[in-house]
Amino acid sequence: MIQQGSADFPVHINALFLALVMVVISLHVALARRLGPRVMAMVLGPLLAWLTFVTMLGQLGFFEDFSSVPPRFLVAVVPPYVVMAVVLLLPRTPVALQRVPAAWLVGFQTFRVGVEMVLWLLYREGRVPTLMTFHGRNLDIIVGLTAPLVVYFCFQGHLLSPRFAVKWNVFGMLVLAHTVGSGILSAPTPFRVLASDPPNNFMGYFPYILLPGFLVPSAFLWHLLSIRQLRAQQEARA
Repeated sequence: MIQQGSADFPVHINALFLALVMVVISLHVALARRLGPRVMAMVLGPLLAWLTFVTMLGQLGFFEDFSSVPPRFLVAVVPPYVVMAVVLLLPRTPVALQRVPAAWLVGFQTFRVGVEMVLWLLYREGRVPTLMTFHGRNLDIIVGLTAPLVVYFCFQGHLLSPRFAVKWNVFGMLVLAHTVGSGILSAPTPFRVLASDPPNNFMGYFPYILLPGFLVPSAFLWHLLSIRQLRAQQEARA
């Protein structure tokens, strides 16, 4: 066991989670490389700087205080969505996305199975409440498990229209928003609505602050990129 502020987490679960983070980082790098060396340079530096910043604050225990107003974990949550909005609003984004196989953007969501396994392991250790797992309110594992099926049926076997993939992406974002909402409403902040035992404070500790600070925004981003790509393709065929 290693000590993280007032909470300790099993080393093997920490290692599994960090391995998952590394996989997602590598997928971002692969996407940026596909978009060209200029995009690669623009993505890699800021991404590593952000992860370093959140990691340092997490190691210092900054996010462990859930009593402050506004909650400190918003420092890790808000900036990625600002960047996401900028990326999506760039006029060249739809054109650039045509260099990326549609299957990549959908298949990326498979990583969410790994996230659910980590949460389940933490739940078994008594570190995470039931509502944050597939035993409770978290249905994210359905999105992760169906991602390879959507890739096959929509882009390889061509048994379903790409329009189905758009609808699946919307479904995936709704599921993720529900999970995020449950997590925020059950966090031990002054605004808590959902009671949980144990308290839902695991994301205040490193490395799990990287869940709301990196993995969740990544899932939202790739859903939105996939939708924008598929709609641009539909408009081009119309």
